[in-house]
Amino acid sequence: MILSVKTREEAYGAGLRNKEHLEELHLCWKHAFSVDKDVSDTRFESSADMAREVIEGLEPHMDLKHLQISRYNGTTSPTWLANNISVTSLQTLHLDDCGGWRILPSLGSLPFLTKLKLSNMWEVTEVLVPSLEELILLNMPKLVRCSSTSVGALNFSLRTLRIEDCEALKELDLFENDDNSEIIQGSWLPGLRNLIVKYCPHLKVLKPLPPSATFSKVLIKVVSRFPSMKVSSGEKLEIWDANYRRGDRSCDELIILDDKILVFHNLRNLKSMEIFGCRNLRSFSFEGFSHLVSLTSLKLRGCEKLFSSHEMPAIEHVTAVNCDSFPSLKSLSIKSCGIAGKWLSLMLQHAPGLEKLSLRYCAHITTVLLPVEEEENNLLTTVLSSGNQDEALTWLAREGLLHIPSNLVSSLKNMSISECPRLKFNWGTDCFSGFTSLEKLEIWGSLVDDDGSYDPENGSSFVFEEEDQPLGANGRWLLPTSLQELNIRFLCYQETLQPCFTRDITSLKKLYVSFSPGLQSLQLHSCTALEELAIVGCGSVTVTVLEDSPGLLPCLERLCINDPSVLTTSFCKHLTSLQRLQLGCLKVRRLTDEQEQALVLLKSLKEFQFYLCNDLVNLPAGLHTLPSLKSLKIYGRHGISRLPEAGLPHSLEELEIQSYSQELYDECRRLATSKLKVKIW
Repeated sequence: MILSVKTREEAYGAGLRNKEHLEELHLCWKHAFSVDKDVSDTRFESSADMAREVIEGLEPHMDLKHLQISRYNGTTSPTWLANNISVTSLQTLHLDDCGGWRILPSLGSLPFLTKLKLSNMWEVTEVLVPSLEELILLNMPKLVRCSSTSVGALNFSLRTLRIEDCEALKELDLFENDDNSEIIQGSWLPGLRNLIVKYCPHLKVLKPLPPSATFSKVLIKVVSRFPSMKVSSGEKLEIWDANYRRGDRSCDELIILDDKILVFHNLRNLKSMEIFGCRNLRSFSFEGFSHLVSLTSLKLRGCEKLFSSHEMPAIEHVTAVNCDSFPSLKSLSIKSCGIAGKWLSLMLQHAPGLEKLSLRYCAHITTVLLPVEEEENNLLTTVLSSGNQDEALTWLAREGLLHIPSNLVSSLKNMSISECPRLKFNWGTDCFSGFTSLEKLEIWGSLVDDDGSYDPENGSSFVFEEEDQPLGANGRWLLPTSLQELNIRFLCYQETLQPCFTRDITSLKKLYVSFSPGLQSLQLHSCTALEELAIVGCGSVTVTVLEDSPGLLPCLERLCINDPSVLTTSFCKHLTSLQRLQLGCLKVRRLTDEQEQALVLLKSLKEFQFYLCNDLVNLPAGLHTLPSLKSLKIYGRHGISRLPEAGLPHSLEELEIQSYSQELYDECRRLATSKLKVKIW
């Protein structure tokens, strides 16, 4: 290590030129060039002159392999790295924070150079590079052009390309979509493993990505006429508009996701894809997706124009793919997209093994046609293959109709349709029971009116129809025996809900019914296997349900309610298996004496939670008598100022509470031990 070299003589005295075994050298100045400095300032000129003299004297041996120069204030290269290059054995060169350096070395005279990194080179406007394996350009605000002495050689040799924060960069030979024969005769960047281009708003990426099937990472963000894109380990792809959250639509260039954007056959190992915030995206290539043979998960969100067009493409674009476009797809999630039912119906036809379907905030889907008969389910395929384009267009023009094809009735395990305004289900007498593998079903109405306004009081809800007759009269939902979890929310206009099962056999273990104030009757006589039940925001229906279904109580392990009046001695004594109790949104200051006495009967209770109980002042006095209680949690604002006088049970291992009282805070802190973990918000 050589320190504090200030003069040319001291530099020559170091004798670096004679150190023939020196392979790696880092020349670093104490103070970096400041972009605020005036280069004509005499003090700067003096400092730069001194730096030039010193670096001339620090000429290394010709066999040096790795060189890094940091904070050099000179404006030009030293002679031993310029016209009369002596370090011809260099393999890596890193110039960092040399803000005044304007004219770079003649890199073509370094025959063994494989790695070049330029960072914080404020004054450089043009870079000419030879054939390299690694090229990194970082934070070079005046760089306009990066070209190569041999584009063809660089194209085949490059393994890593990283360009960040080069806001003036407009030209990069490798990205040009011209008639350069050196690249046309072979493939584009066939050996590239890592490609990162960020915050280069004027740089145009005119070639599809990824360039090869052997890449490790691709990251494109804020470049001209190309969406932001990230591919990790070849298995996960994200495509988004970088300005999505900022509301700036000026850079949203992606209209069609096709082979001009993606090289689909280089993504055969891709397992997951997410496209979000691409507000001008209108369609994607079904044929291209057919090459993604390993794709199991597809998420679309915030693409308001995606497949929302009233105009259908030429029919050959739909039928061109002989095989399924999504051959391995297991999960499809669509949120806040303008996709029309006709297009989603087509997508589902091409996903024969789909197991999970999630739709949320899809306003253009107004009717869900559940499978009724095999002939009707295959109608779409039949029409498309008939060659009668007029008939096909008439069928597909039913904008809001989502037709769930018969190929999914045996594969779907998880289906969620939520908050789609004006949504109607059109089903036959079999209802959902035809989905023989369905394990989880989530159906939510909407708190958003048809005009898009938020209205929790009068929001639209889904409607069920059979031959144009509403099913709300008896509220029977015929469900498959495979179903294990049912979640229903915002059932605004239905008064009765009665889950039923074929052959009186049920596997339903979890039932959640919430925020359905119009519900007057919930009949659970068929739900004989329930282990978890939540009834929240449904008026007085909670009491009625639990009083009318005493056979449910011994099996219940988890219960969530917001009506404490159900907590009676006759009720709690039957909850012999209950392990978790949640009381939410209570409008009382404390539980009544009878309710507190009933809680004492819950000997198997392990978890007790209160949430959003704004008026609650006192916790139940008998908490200390619950012998199995291990966890007590109080979430949200409340008025509790102290713990019960008799304390908490000795079995307690976890206490979590939001404290709005210093007394409560101090009391809880004192309880903390190695056994009892206390968390205070």
